[in-house]
Amino acid sequence: MAKKYQAPRGTIDYLPPESVKQLHVEAVFRDLCENYGYQPIRTPMFETTELFARGAGESSDIVSKEMYTFDDKKGRSMTLRPEGTPGVVRALIEMGWNFAQQTRLYYIGSMFRYQRPQKGRYREHTQAGLEIIGPDSVTADVEVISIGVNFLIALGLDDLKVVINTVGSVEDRTRYNEILKVFIDERHDEFCPDCHFRAEHNPMRVFDCKVPECHEILNDAPGMFDTLSKESLDRFETLKELLEAEEIEYEVDPKLVRGLDYYTHSVFEVMVRGEEGQQSSLMGGGRYDSLVELYGGQPTPAMGFGAGLERIVEAIDWEDLEEIVNPECDIAIVALGEQAQRVAVTIADKLRVAGLMVHMDHRGSSFKNQLGQANTLKAAATIILGENELEGGIVILKEMESGEQENVPLDGVVETVLQAFSTDSED
Repeated sequence: MAKKYQAPRGTIDYLPPESVKQLHVEAVFRDLCENYGYQPIRTPMFETTELFARGAGESSDIVSKEMYTFDDKKGRSMTLRPEGTPGVVRALIEMGWNFAQQTRLYYIGSMFRYQRPQKGRYREHTQAGLEIIGPDSVTADVEVISIGVNFLIALGLDDLKVVINTVGSVEDRTRYNEILKVFIDERHDEFCPDCHFRAEHNPMRVFDCKVPECHEILNDAPGMFDTLSKESLDRFETLKELLEAEEIEYEVDPKLVRGLDYYTHSVFEVMVRGEEGQQSSLMGGGRYDSLVELYGGQPTPAMGFGAGLERIVEAIDWEDLEEIVNPECDIAIVALGEQAQRVAVTIADKLRVAGLMVHMDHRGSSFKNQLGQANTLKAAATIILGENELEGGIVILKEMESGEQENVPLDGVVETVLQAFSTDSED
């Protein structure tokens, strides 16, 4: 029989154990952010199209090629969010946030980009991100990069490559774009049509081109560092010194500009070392000191990053985290007969409320089948309850590793099990 309904191209369903992996990564990110003093923010999955177009830039691939845009019933142009930062900034401005204070925020949610699906890259993907809004200090840049690195290390990804660059101030970018555009115009016929479009709107974006021939030409392009102000160069030197003090190894890539118009000064990416190509990048971000003002707020410096969780999940060696993907069951209950099942439900609920993981088969399976499930789930102990046990007012409590079993009073089984697990945890 042909499948009538299928997931849309570029989307993915998460069933166990893949869903467990995703939730574990999210939990590690959430815990780490909160240890650094970041608090959660949730914004809508769709916003006005202008919000994203104005921030990312009309010439960005996100705006020109990848956004899911639609008209609502009143003809207003709306877009499923392709990234998290614009919605965060819009929300703070709308709520009348005091931008004079330092604000630390993090988010986890779905993002949408119409792009060619490939491993770790989907049209709907989950992004974890954070923003520190208010401080202009380079120490804030280092904090953000440090959180990103520590997040990946906490997941067992310690063979990392941190790539950094500076795109300078708004004035630096303007000056460099003018010089770069002259170079592009001189070699106009050698660039692809997309680069022609980028050159007219934001020449620096040609460094994001995926066409190999364009990359070759850009090897001869004028260097950005030759046009940076002394202040921007000093700031970048400070960033490098602080990263070294944090023992974060890094590489400088003068062509790293990131794909959004609003970045200023520090930009970075964290990759799996030894991998090549775009798919090796696990996260990226940078400073965006002009975005709040661009959206109508007061001038406010800020720094943040975004990380695609699907790509991170696929980079992890889950054999080292087997206990997370397939956690061992504390108690399995083998209940034989309708009356035994009714009693077993009450026992199971009391144990679960006390914090134990309890498995119970509600299908009325055979004794052999239910005991097999207990073994498969690696239950520490099994409670066996049938008609004979009910009549005698007892249950059989079986310790699975040793095979030892004992009769326990039915009305005291919960207390006996909890006491046993309490003793084990003390040991």
